[in-house]
Amino acid sequence: MEKFDFTTAGVAAANMYFYAMNTPELHVVVREVQLDLPGWAKRTFKFSESQIQWIDALDDTFVFQLSNQLANTMTFRLPFRLDKEEPGAKSVVFGIKRGDSHNPIKSKISSEGDVAAEGELVLRISY
Repeated sequence: MEKFDFTTAGVAAANMYFYAMNTPELHVVVREVQLDLPGWAKRTFKFSESQIQWIDALDDTFVFQLSNQLANTMTFRLPFRLDKEEPGAKSVVFGIKRGDSHNPIKSKISSEGDVAAEGELVLRISY
């Protein structure tokens, strides 16, 4: 697989690539996200050396939360996108934009046992 640019357009292209997979193939990717989000990200996107160092230094709790939210998002083939502000004088911030609830993905199960979900995961980065 060719790596995607870590830009808004590159993340959108990654959505199209992964969601074109059949379900068993996508589940393999979701499992990679759950087990090693930093490694999966580095295998999937083009990063500068400073971005790689920053990813490697991310807090374990944050990585755990993000990996679970991204895995849930991808399982339901919902959009994940990147909001990346232009570099400026601010400090680096990386976070998850949340919806009305703690988890931006809302899922439910019907009385027939069908699972449905809606929402999107937005990664917001500013420098």
